[in-house]
Amino acid sequence: MSDYSIEYSELAIPEPGDLTEVATGVYWIRMPVPFHPKHINVYLLQDEKGWYIVDTGIGSQETRDCWQQICDRMMQEKPLIGVIATHLHPDHLGLAGWLCDKYRASFYISQREYLTARALFKGNNREDNWELIQFYHRCGLNEEQMEDFIKNTGSLSKITAPLPISYERLSEAQELIIGGRHWKIIISHGHSPEHACLYCPELNMLLSGDQILPKISPNISVQSLEPNQSPLSEYLISMEKFFDLPEDCLVLPSHGDPFYGLHSRLNQLKQGHHRDLEGLLEACEQPLRAVDTIEVIYKRELKGIQFRLAMGEALAHLNHLWKQGLIRRDYDDEGCYRYQKVSSEP
Repeated sequence: MSDYSIEYSELAIPEPGDLTEVATGVYWIRMPVPFHPKHINVYLLQDEKGWYIVDTGIGSQETRDCWQQICDRMMQEKPLIGVIATHLHPDHLGLAGWLCDKYRASFYISQREYLTARALFKGNNREDNWELIQFYHRCGLNEEQMEDFIKNTGSLSKITAPLPISYERLSEAQELIIGGRHWKIIISHGHSPEHACLYCPELNMLLSGDQILPKISPNISVQSLEPNQSPLSEYLISMEKFFDLPEDCLVLPSHGDPFYGLHSRLNQLKQGHHRDLEGLLEACEQPLRAVDTIEVIYKRELKGIQFRLAMGEALAHLNHLWKQGLIRRDYDDEGCYRYQKVSSEP
């Protein structure tokens, strides 16, 4: 089956709590999540001394039960010795603390991901949410929409077990030797602060996390934590380093099925974002609020978490154009930002 000029592998999709062997010592596991796309792929790597888990699923009892079933089956002779998190989102490290505590395993994650996760999942201890209110007001959200956004701020901590209090830092070009193979760390930005992918040249295999997905683009959002940053610019720059990997490597993503055609998918992702940027630039011939631009990109009605993600992604595209000097950002009479294309006329 082909999609966007990529070819899917013939690997059997594992049921929750089961495993599919990808290569000797490499196993694919699929865990359920309660939001789209309803699953996350996690991976198990075998070493002479024990096992490493790459990403964990959310902190739910259902996921705990799946891991207990897998650990009882696979780790009778060799223990779990390491939990690797590609990044901070709860479907990736939601059970890292639980697994590390239960099995006394080491926790591997990049520094910015770890420190940001510690800050985010601790929650807001202040009564006054004026920064959040100001951020969402400037986007042009109405009171009902702002209330929904603020209500859901911090909700991710509910599906994240307490993080380990120490960790092993993952850094660019670092190599983890697991099972006699070298897994090179590739750091990327945009979807999260310091996302870590793992590439094994001996297997020509990339564990891509959320950075490269076969059917959907990873969410690239501006958050209230850093309202003026340009994560889309960082994401597009980060993508270039993956062109150094072979086109025919097997990509093992966090969502969707394993596939071949890395460069083709990278080009498709880039084209999609540039198409959205061009559409936004055209739409901003007239001054628009950030909330008004969501329909320019998505062209359909969005609700709940989809609307919240779309708001962040619209801001990411607007900030990219703003930082490049292609649009300007001004306040209107209500204190909302209005974005308008910069005229090329003298």
